[in-house]
Amino acid sequence: MRGGGDDDFGRIFVNNYLVNSSEALRRLFEDDKTPEATRNEVRDMVGRDAFVLVHVATPLAVCERRDVKGLYAKARGGEIKGMTGIDDPYEPPATPDVVLTTIDCDAEASATCI
Repeated sequence: MRGGGDDDFGRIFVNNYLVNSSEALRRLFEDDKTPEATRNEVRDMVGRDAFVLVHVATPLAVCERRDVKGLYAKARGGEIKGMTGIDDPYEPPATPDVVLTTIDCDAEASATCI
């Protein structure tokens, strides 16, 4: 990890907020790290007994269908760069603690699983 302010900010972010996107969190740290390396580093920062890695396994087509802001369409049209799943690759976690498939259950059922 980089030293100084970025490292401190990352630790504060991890310790005080629900981290719901390792892809966004990865950008707080070194860009050359793999998403899996960042996930493991965050797991170590938080503590392995307190960290739960949840993979929300929703197909890209479903995400696009649910996109009320039209961000995926803008990304496909070239208006937005760096959209995960479009021009920024997504790497699902190798060993998630929980996998949620949101195509067959609602938000309340998903929350119960966690």
